[in-house]
Amino acid sequence: PPTTTRVTVGWTNVASTPESRRITMQHREICLNCRKAQKTCYCHKLEPFYSVPLVILIHPKESRKRINTGRMAHLSLTNSYLLEGTEFCHNLTLKQLRKAYQDRTYVLFPGPEAIPPSKIEYSPLRPENEPLVIIIDGTWSQANKMLKANPWLEELPQVSLRPTQGSTYTIRKQPRAECLSTIESIHQLLAELDPNLPGLEGLLPTFHEMVSLQLAYEKGLVS
Repeated sequence: PPTTTRVTVGWTNVASTPESRRITMQHREICLNCRKAQKTCYCHKLEPFYSVPLVILIHPKESRKRINTGRMAHLSLTNSYLLEGTEFCHNLTLKQLRKAYQDRTYVLFPGPEAIPPSKIEYSPLRPENEPLVIIIDGTWSQANKMLKANPWLEELPQVSLRPTQGSTYTIRKQPRAECLSTIESIHQLLAELDPNLPGLEGLLPTFHEMVSLQLAYEKGLVS
């Protein structure tokens, strides 16, 4: 029989197994990977692929959203890291990555001196020059606070995007028409770094499907 580990969620003692990667909380099964209810788990629909290394810094409040696109992107990218919190000055993983990539580390943030991805000196034919890009996953207010709480982030060269179309993340109101969700931003970033990146075309379909499903729930079309 599979090994069973007893864990506690809230005040409810539950059991989970490595095979199911699930927890039961108040008679509701939750996938431990995508954090969605088991019936809306999207993990089996993802087609993970390799890209330049990305570190997604996710704000704790963003992590609890119905559709957290940063987590979805992380599960789709085999060379990505997902770190939850607001202050990362002492994070060992980040220290090791910054040491390894040094002056090839960037942060995706639209500062006044930000450069477009095309200005990053990188070629897929020279993987030894691949950049490390840090993504801040949160609202604009949360992202600004996280930037201030991590002075080393402010010191990094910034990269910004110029979306050619609006976000399809219609279940959340965007502060400006040109704003994108985290996974849409990552998609455009990777597309500009390497338009022929294998697997990139599979990054957004599940996201679009989940948005459509959530809209259907809100309209009472599904239960």
